[in-house]
Amino acid sequence: MTDKIKPTEITIERAEGLVTETGKVSIVARWPETDLFTLADQVLYGMAQSAPKTGGYDKCDFIIEFADGETYEGRYDMQHPDAQDTFESLSMHVRRHLSIAAGRYRPADLSVERYRALHKHQDEEHTRGCGEWLDKYELGGPVLEGGVPPALDKLTTRTVTTPAMRTVTTL
Repeated sequence: MTDKIKPTEITIERAEGLVTETGKVSIVARWPETDLFTLADQVLYGMAQSAPKTGGYDKCDFIIEFADGETYEGRYDMQHPDAQDTFESLSMHVRRHLSIAAGRYRPADLSVERYRALHKHQDEEHTRGCGEWLDKYELGGPVLEGGVPPALDKLTTRTVTTPAMRTVTTL
């Protein structure tokens, strides 16, 4: 099997939350020696510190750009670390979504009947396309044990303002 196409950039925008945090954009650019998804998880984990502790969530929009120019866009429902058993990595979030849609995975909390109903209302092209994404693109990154991503101490950041006056932090 050939190597999968790697991501070149992940953009994360906080869509909900504290007024001071909403609209902030973090761009995670590839460092040759660093896993891009690990860096994205560090950003998300940092943002999650101000998410609701009551079991709710704040929305984050994300875009993953790949070396061939393709993009994957989605929404990540970010919870405070104290409101969940384990931190869900962005990689796991994307892989789970695609695997369910591709018919390759059924979560334990989703009944067989509900799973079949999801796929009954989904066209075959979408199902096939999700499987092709899983096979073609590198969606790796570690599954984080213990609920805490690797330390942030080795990251450097810079903040810039975009034309839309959004704060952008690049790693």
